[in-house]
Amino acid sequence: MQKKSRVSFSNNKFAVSSGSIKKELARLNGQVCKTNEEKVILLKKRDDLIRKLLELKEKDGNLNSLKTVGLCTSFCSDLEFYERQIQNIVSRYEKDGLSNASRNLFVKEYRRPAAGDSTNLPYYIRTEDTLFGATYYLMSSVKEEETKQAYWYNFMWNRTRAIRKEIFEQELVSEKAVIMVEAISRFHIYCRYKLRKLKISEFDQKLNDQGIVECFGSLKRIYRSLGNKTVQYQLNEAEFMSYSLLLQLSNIPAILQSFSIDPDSLTRGKSLKKLPQLLKFISAYANQNYVLIFDYLKDKTTFLEMCLCHRYLHSLRKDALSIIAKAYKGTKLELNFIGEILKVDKLCDIIKLAEESGFQCIGNSMKHTAYSKESNIQIEDDWIDTKQDGDFSAVVLGKNFIVEDGYDNKKSTFTSAGTYIQDEEIEKYLNCL
Repeated sequence: MQKKSRVSFSNNKFAVSSGSIKKELARLNGQVCKTNEEKVILLKKRDDLIRKLLELKEKDGNLNSLKTVGLCTSFCSDLEFYERQIQNIVSRYEKDGLSNASRNLFVKEYRRPAAGDSTNLPYYIRTEDTLFGATYYLMSSVKEEETKQAYWYNFMWNRTRAIRKEIFEQELVSEKAVIMVEAISRFHIYCRYKLRKLKISEFDQKLNDQGIVECFGSLKRIYRSLGNKTVQYQLNEAEFMSYSLLLQLSNIPAILQSFSIDPDSLTRGKSLKKLPQLLKFISAYANQNYVLIFDYLKDKTTFLEMCLCHRYLHSLRKDALSIIAKAYKGTKLELNFIGEILKVDKLCDIIKLAEESGFQCIGNSMKHTAYSKESNIQIEDDWIDTKQDGDFSAVVLGKNFIVEDGYDNKKSTFTSAGTYIQDEEIEKYLNCL
């Protein structure tokens, strides 16, 4: 019995007919690849042949112009799995207990598209169900680590960006698409607050905010396409309308413009019972009614809403103290009274904030004596953290992210002995050509 040779390819030029190309593809079956390098060579050879086949079909006018539909049923393709090991680009979250690359833990990374890139072929793009499973896996199984927050964030940001890219490429408009983008949005909102103390080299706030804005844009498109099909969509849209408004809190004209551009959003948002309160808060913000502003922030907001608003707290408090200084002039004020208005719990923080705003503090009272100066005082608002209900997974997944078991992320086109076997996804794709 003749033994199948290890990986070897003909040096001849590509055949000119689709039939001969398919024969070359068939000859790849059974090739034995002992190393990762050999496996990558074979997979790229396969992709080159399929691209050539596509070129012939397009030239003959037999290629249907359809929207992109993903066929990959693994969180990460075989090509990427082997290629990243060769390049030594394997995250610690993709290694097993022995620090070996684990097929079961690999998740497709985000890469900018390049000329001649084969990863835009349908069998490299994940199906909606696979994207759904990958999103759930990331949010539920890749745990945030206090001592490695930057590393964790960069991994999550990269993998979720790849998921968003494939949702966009396939123009997915469905309940699952909504749930995925909502979870990724919450991830970025969560990080806006939780990672605020990291250096800019570790956590870029502007880049993270860009991710939030992009997610909101995708959600707006999907919500509009879904319309009012179910109450759940309306509830979710209302939640994210609140986030969108709070993200723009420092730009009131932009908020007003958003309603003038999309007046129906107010109608759709009525399912959010707190919408009238939110609009009153925005009005109070525009009119500098600081008593109402701080009351709303502490008593009426959710944890994720405060993850968006926390960045405004310091400037709001400084502005409020400036107004208080003008209103009360040389009058002595109780520190506890000011702390209650500004929602600052610790006396030491009230004193620091007051002194840096031009107040003189004596005992339990304060008096304005000078103009305020710019400051970088950091106040720990513990009451924000008390709003968090559950761990990271509970916060970002929400209540309607339900995943059935059965995602097989270990599927490979190579046997344990390194023999290449053309998988079902490729077979399906070739049969459509």
